[in-house]
Amino acid sequence: MLELIDAFTNDLIRDPVLATDGHVYDRSSLLKYFAARKSEGLPIVSPQDPEQPMREELGEAPADVVAALAQLRADGELMRRARQARSVTFKSLEALKVVFDVLDPLSELLAATLEGWKTPVVIVFGQETSGKSSLLERLAMMPLLPRGEDTCTRLPILLKLRHTKEAQLPVLVVRDSATGKEEVRRTVSLAGGQVDVRHEMERVLAAEQGGLTSVSMTRTIEVHVHSPAVPSIDLVDLPGLRLSAGSDAADMPEKAKALVKAQVEQHKGSAIFLVSCTASTPPSQSLGLQLVEELGLQRDTIGVVTMCDNIGKKDMTKLPDRLRQTSGDAFQLAPHGFIGTMTDPIKDEGLSNVQRLEMMATAERKWFASQPLLSPLLSDGLLTCDALVDKLSSVYARYLRSTWAPLTLIRLNGELMRLQAKSDALGLPEAVEAPTGPALDELRAAACRAAEAVLDEAMGGVADECFDSIIKPTVSKLAKNGRGTGLVAMHLAMVKSAMESHLRFVSQAKQAFAADASTFRLQRFPAFTEAIVAKLQTQASHVRGTFVWREQSTAELVLEAANEVTDWREACAAERIVIREQMLQVEPVKAKTLELLEIASESALTTEAVERAVAEKDPAALVALLQACAIGARTPMASGIASLADAPPAQSTDPMRVALAAAGALPPLVAMLGDGTAEERAAAAEALGKLARNEANKAAMAAAGAVEALVALVRDGDAQGKANAAGALWTMAAGDVAIKAAMAAAGYSLRDAREAGFTCKDAREAGFTCKDVREAGFTCWDAKAAGFTCWDAKAAGFTCKDAKAAGFTCKDAREAGMLSTCKDARDAGFTALKEAGFTCMDAR
Repeated sequence: MLELIDAFTNDLIRDPVLATDGHVYDRSSLLKYFAARKSEGLPIVSPQDPEQPMREELGEAPADVVAALAQLRADGELMRRARQARSVTFKSLEALKVVFDVLDPLSELLAATLEGWKTPVVIVFGQETSGKSSLLERLAMMPLLPRGEDTCTRLPILLKLRHTKEAQLPVLVVRDSATGKEEVRRTVSLAGGQVDVRHEMERVLAAEQGGLTSVSMTRTIEVHVHSPAVPSIDLVDLPGLRLSAGSDAADMPEKAKALVKAQVEQHKGSAIFLVSCTASTPPSQSLGLQLVEELGLQRDTIGVVTMCDNIGKKDMTKLPDRLRQTSGDAFQLAPHGFIGTMTDPIKDEGLSNVQRLEMMATAERKWFASQPLLSPLLSDGLLTCDALVDKLSSVYARYLRSTWAPLTLIRLNGELMRLQAKSDALGLPEAVEAPTGPALDELRAAACRAAEAVLDEAMGGVADECFDSIIKPTVSKLAKNGRGTGLVAMHLAMVKSAMESHLRFVSQAKQAFAADASTFRLQRFPAFTEAIVAKLQTQASHVRGTFVWREQSTAELVLEAANEVTDWREACAAERIVIREQMLQVEPVKAKTLELLEIASESALTTEAVERAVAEKDPAALVALLQACAIGARTPMASGIASLADAPPAQSTDPMRVALAAAGALPPLVAMLGDGTAEERAAAAEALGKLARNEANKAAMAAAGAVEALVALVRDGDAQGKANAAGALWTMAAGDVAIKAAMAAAGYSLRDAREAGFTCKDAREAGFTCKDVREAGFTCWDAKAAGFTCWDAKAAGFTCKDAKAAGFTCKDAREAGMLSTCKDARDAGFTALKEAGFTCMDAR
């Protein structure tokens, strides 16, 4: 076969030259490779075989290679077909280029805003010698991973591939997994990269373990490839799982599993997993599938059955049902299922590595098509690496939209909330720039209120302290000295005590200003607090043995000090600016995330996430969304919680209500009642009303302040909010004396509930008596419709006429004792006297 593929870019060669290792390269790529190796202080070696030294002399390429490339360049359609034919993987994964056009810059933004948060990756793991590395080679169409009977992956290897317009030389990096620090960076080729990767792996293991007898838990190898001829994807190859140590270190199986589990946990929520298992291994015995089940990865995993060409007839007959997941021993891997592959290597010493991979792709399609038992599965997309990359493309795009992007937005919103809380903790209102006009008036007024509150508290504390420690001892001492002391001495002692008390008050006020913990934070304006302290110091004086106090109220003194301040720019302005800049960094990341998914708004994305969480009955996911979403976007989450909590009222022990509360739903719902939009407040009240059907939740809601917040919503909410809040309150109050007392203490009554839309039937179900509903303004007709009896009506004080108007019969009224004579019945308007048991004599 002709060498037409560049060993560095995987693209067709543009300017062919013959190197001293006997292979054809692209002139530009090869010269860049020579220069890079020299700058890195490394010897020149063959890009095809890095263990073979090579000189820099270049010769003319073979005539047939030159002619073939010239023909391709001359015929654009032939060139297009050649590009397409040489890599089926490229065709399938090229669709991901638009995704990575957004994800690449997003990675940098995420690194700047969310520590440790990365763009999604595809992680491959499975049993050792199950064909993981060969599978990855086929996906990337590049021989970059260690393989062979004596060579297995011993540390995480990341292939970071990007489809770009212009090619760059591939780079190998060895990174400290804990610190992220680069320890090695050097240029490699795609054609012989697996040798460089193997050498670095061996070097790391030799330094750590003394040889390849275990795995490295501390280092990661990365290969960065930017080329117009590679797919855009991040692939991670992990060490294989093992049943026994064999000739390796005794703890090898445990360490390998621990490393795989650690990597999976690290990327959980931002990864798709490919688990490989050989066709000859029953699913129940696959270590990879066992780990999938143990870690709960089914939803994000594609199963890959490798070496389908290396099984006997018995296993071959079972294979179709295993791939369809219909056999008795099939492992259920929903929703993505399994795909079968063949990885029989092509053995031809005259082929380059790239040519070998291309022939493997062609051979795989032909082999499956030739198998009568398996060929029907080709049309179902259950066979070949071609089908795998098609599946991977669609799963990856769907995963970005349904899982990764919502989780990213949750974390970004959480970061915004954290930064906003950090900013608010500096003090409100903000004063980064010195305000003017109405803004200055508002700030000055807020400062005065805060200062007055601090002085009032300080004054009260100092007064008690001074009385106990200064005035009381002084009076006691004077009394003991008796008549010889005289009034003059007593006067002087009291003046001295007053001055000492005043000085102590000034000192206490100064300390209180510096430690102000109010939302205003007076320490932001030292000029203002210093002016107050100065005025406090001059408010009292000791003149000719007399204590002179300047008559001035606290409010007057504080206002006078405020008017003397000329610059109201806060002292923490620089710190707040930094926080603002950090907050501004988050918004572009959110915008890029939405752009990636072609979604117009965040609410559309969160609505999808809520629907999925409700369908999967996942309370933790719903609560996480609620906690992280910004004000104005939380209604879907509250409605989703209400939906999950909507078991029949009689089921007070419904486990979902317990699970929602355990996941932390109550505090953010209560908070929504106070800071949400009208729609959010109504949705939060509805959710709390349904959660309150659980007795344990009632106490937790009350402790979180739900009673007061719901009472406030009944009074100032919109119609829906009032109705939902009233319903939630009386669901909480049903059979709970303490909550009823809390409602009464908040000034809330059944009459308020009636005005908010609470029905008489609601009141009866909440445990209220007929007398309660009558006092709340409900009629006797309301009481009857709610299920109260005529006896209840009489006990509540309703009259016989009320009973008649409500539809009670004369018999009901007589049996309830509301009337005793025919005259009573007639006066009330009843006519059916006989049915009530009255006789003619009674009527007469």
